[in-house]
Amino acid sequence: LGLIITFILIFFGFQQMNAIVKPLLRIIKDLSDSSAQATLASVQVADSSGSLANDASRQAAAIEETAA
Repeated sequence: LGLIITFILIFFGFQQMNAIVKPLLRIIKDLSDSSAQATLASVQVADSSGSLANDASRQAAAIEETAA
């Protein structure tokens, strides 16, 4: 009888653990997805900034040539 009670307690312990772990895994996945999106957005901003800087430099050079 003691062995049966032990197995029942272990079973319910795993059920409780599963009820806690599943939501935590979902939160971790959501955070990971959000982090990946933020990384992609920062790469796009960096690329746009570099492009804008290059264009501004070319315009400045063209204005300098025209003024000279």
